[in-house]
Amino acid sequence: MRKIFKIITYMLLFTGILSAKLPTVSAKAVKKVIESGDDAKIILKATAFKNQIIEFPDIKNIAGYGIKESRSTQTAAAINYNGQKTDVIIKAKIYTFTPFKSVQIPSYTIKIDGKEYKTESFKITVAPKKVKKSNSDFIFKMKSSKKKVYIGEPFFVTVQLIEPVNASGANIEYTPPQFKGFEVSTLGDGKVTNLGDSVAKDITYQLLPKNSGKFIIKPAVAKIGLQVTAAQAQSPFSFFGADLEWITLKTNSVKIDVLEPPAADLIGNYRINVAVDKKETKINKPVTVTLTIEGEGILDNIDDPKIDIGNITVYSKDSNIEHRYENGKVYSIYSKKYVLIGNKDYTIPSITLTAFNYNNKKTYTLKSKPIDIKVKGSKSILSVLNSHNSRPEPQEELKKAKSVKKVVNKIENIVMDKEYYKRLYSNSGKYSLVSIVLALVFGLLVGILGTYYIPKYIKQKKLKSMDKKLYGSYEEALSILYPHIMEDDKIEEMVKILYEVTNGNSEIKVNEKALNKMIKKIKSSSKKVCK
Repeated sequence: MRKIFKIITYMLLFTGILSAKLPTVSAKAVKKVIESGDDAKIILKATAFKNQIIEFPDIKNIAGYGIKESRSTQTAAAINYNGQKTDVIIKAKIYTFTPFKSVQIPSYTIKIDGKEYKTESFKITVAPKKVKKSNSDFIFKMKSSKKKVYIGEPFFVTVQLIEPVNASGANIEYTPPQFKGFEVSTLGDGKVTNLGDSVAKDITYQLLPKNSGKFIIKPAVAKIGLQVTAAQAQSPFSFFGADLEWITLKTNSVKIDVLEPPAADLIGNYRINVAVDKKETKINKPVTVTLTIEGEGILDNIDDPKIDIGNITVYSKDSNIEHRYENGKVYSIYSKKYVLIGNKDYTIPSITLTAFNYNNKKTYTLKSKPIDIKVKGSKSILSVLNSHNSRPEPQEELKKAKSVKKVVNKIENIVMDKEYYKRLYSNSGKYSLVSIVLALVFGLLVGILGTYYIPKYIKQKKLKSMDKKLYGSYEEALSILYPHIMEDDKIEEMVKILYEVTNGNSEIKVNEKALNKMIKKIKSSSKKVCK
């Protein structure tokens, strides 16, 4: 029906154009009678030939009232004017203002190609506001699920607009409430409920208090634009687009009292669980640990619990939090994975957290069970020490003695073997006395070196070698240091490192200079005690 009415209005408009002498100007009110507090709209219109220039007046106010809004429209058409097809242009300007009493709209001047044309003056009547029927009222309100909460206790605020069915297609400019002092998230896209002769539209917010004190949630605001029908407008210009009548609504404010909870890690009602993918593994093979905390409340601000086990490498992955809403309550599931790598048996310790249950106002403890992990092929420190002590000592000294003996024997053979020099210095079976004397001197020198200087040199090299490295292996160094772990924290730390290395942990590097220094110090102390 509305489309048909527009078509009819359009035809009537151009019928007027056909009978009028171009160019023409006019001024009309969208509604000549309005209610107190409502906006008034006037339309200035000019119709001219296609190439003519139309200039509207610069209007700052209407009858002393400021302009709230203005907009322009323009259309081109071809009409039968004086028996010929003629192109025309139709321009209009719509002005919105709010008069508090009846006003006389003055005549305005519109210029077309520099020539002035005047509109007629008319009156807009402002009548007292009528009381609407209850089924056509707009109801705009706000309510809270709780009036008193603790910091960290979630609650919900719902803004509801109830509008008549015949206004459910209205344009709405919505400004949400002001939630200062709260973390806020919107639940879903809103809810629409058909109430028969009206429609309820709900928007629900989840709030989480951040600070204690008394708070006021300020109202939400809705500006509603209602379409003005052609009959209300009393204007032939509805084909330019439907005019809107705007009304502004505000909800009530809401007071919230936020209390300080007792000291606790969590706020809500939860349970905790720690699970592993296996309780038995191999050296340096990972074990995945999954920590889960779930229950009523919001866990967004939880500090990730840590797992700390001496000499065990721990990698943690990002935590994940999921929420669900059920019967006006919020439930959360927090999960986090850890990867543990070790080369000996270890125990995952109990994870302990304190929590405050805002439902029964009580503080309680969340505690997981410790879990023992068996590492196959791992060696205890005693087994490392015993394995070292059970092995025969390296016979490096014996090897060095044999090497020296071989050198000495070779020198002795050279000195004692007279034929050796004959063979070396013979010339066609003959040799000179000088050659023999030189050979004897050389042999004597070699003998002296072999019996005195070479053993001394070897002994010096041995002492230097011992100064550089005072242990044969890491197992030997471990056996030397272990009895002294209570004497020095650095020795205790070095024993832990050596234990890791002897168990196959190749990622750990031993500071051999520091290790040698420790062993040298221990051996020096032992010698002093013996004296």
